Amino acid sequence: KRLTGRSRSPGGRPSGNDGRALGRAMGYRHYVLSLLLLIYVHCMFTRMLPASLVSVPTPGCEEICGGTPTAPLCREPEGWPMPFGADVTAFSTCQQCRARGGQYTGLRHTGNWFNMRDGACIARWEYGFLMGYGFALPFVFGSLFAGVFADKADRKTVLAVSLGAWSMSTWLMASANAFWTLVVCRCLLGVSQSFVVPVSLSLTLEYFDAGSHGSVGSILSAGVCLGAGAASWAVPLAIRIGWRDSCRIAGGLGFALTVIAYLTIREPPRAAAGKRRQSRSTRRRGANG
Repeated sequence: KRLTGRSRSPGGRPSGNDGRALGRAMGYRHYVLSLLLLIYVHCMFTRMLPASLVSVPTPGCEEICGGTPTAPLCREPEGWPMPFGADVTAFSTCQQCRARGGQYTGLRHTGNWFNMRDGACIARWEYGFLMGYGFALPFVFGSLFAGVFADKADRKTVLAVSLGAWSMSTWLMASANAFWTLVVCRCLLGVSQSFVVPVSLSLTLEYFDAGSHGSVGSILSAGVCLGAGAASWAVPLAIRIGWRDSCRIAGGLGFALTVIAYLTIREPPRAAAGKRRQSRSTRRRGANG
């Protein structure tokens, strides 16, 4: 909360109690800003996560598959459709290596375990849809209502619900074995993530004075780039624990942030509402003479 009308010591400085209260208020405001920054990072991380998980190489096949078009393994040991223009021998050898068939049976895990495109059986055009309109259209739809919720509803609750929803969609991606499951997850992700910017900006406008709004906005914007960059770490993570557990870890981190945000962010009074109450009070005093 902003501190106004602070009593001052004879030297013109804030008194001891007011100084400590001011310090606590400043510390809490920056805590909220740091938490919102982490939420922004997680938002972009989960949004870009599939882009990293479909590019995870199958260990031991990097040289064999170098420059060779591949097809999703789809949990099948053979019978994959060959991409147009691919060399038959190179394609077959690469697919056998990734499926751990033939002479490659001794290698650990198939590509289905490492790579989302293989494990969820995603064609190239399906991946394009998931990263494009499969996310964008639900995001635009949610944006039509996000501003209203940010203006009228309890912003802490809206933020926690939206964060929990996109964390759930990320967790559920781990169970996907087909394109349409991922479509549902991406739609939920798009709708829920459309709320984070208007709600976060509304909160920070209340917590920080007008002279700090530009700095606050730039800090939150940095979370977008940090999250997109952090998504690249999903590649080595998936090589170690698989793409499905990578989704579960990302979703679990979001659940933890949801609980922290809901329990520790205080809903600040809306400045506009306070001004309206003050205006009504002034009019009543004037009417009473």
